[in-house]
Amino acid sequence: MVDLGTKHLVDVGTDHAYLPIYLVENGIVESCIALDRLTGPLLNAKKNIQKYGVEASISPRLSEGLSKVSPNEADTVVMAGIGSENIVNIIEQAPWLKNPKKSLVLQPMTKEELLRVYLAKNSFLVEKEELCVESKKVYVVFKAIFCNKDLSYFLNDSQYIFFGKFSKSTNNTDSRLYINKQIARARKILRNKN
Repeated sequence: MVDLGTKHLVDVGTDHAYLPIYLVENGIVESCIALDRLTGPLLNAKKNIQKYGVEASISPRLSEGLSKVSPNEADTVVMAGIGSENIVNIIEQAPWLKNPKKSLVLQPMTKEELLRVYLAKNSFLVEKEELCVESKKVYVVFKAIFCNKDLSYFLNDSQYIFFGKFSKSTNNTDSRLYINKQIARARKILRNKN
């Protein structure tokens, strides 16, 4: 069984609530709050929560970011499948995340380097990064925690900012895909500056 080290999780942008349902059904977490800012996806989430009989453990809520969550309701916040800019905005609007007892699981769809810079500037330590590949597209998943320390030394490490840090278990093929993607991004950024 996977241990997330959390009992109470919030899934931002839950869509069909597949993640909360899986985590509750498998006893990985005790409760989840499934958030979406759109009515249609939230209705899909509610239908699936009822279909799997997990209404007692999953609370679906219409919410822009974390606005409908109080700090004591979550140990871990998941933001997956959204852009880095949106993730940054959501974190900015929830100052209660600056707490070493809260953890973030982040899977940005775009601009991972922007998220790495933001996290370092705001004392969120990236404890772990993993690569996931689906249909030849490579995605990064971050686990971060607020540490209330100066992490500015990360900002001087362009290799970290663009390529991150991955565990030794990361597949070499996945790493190459990600590195090539990031090299192409860096070249594009440099071209646009000239």
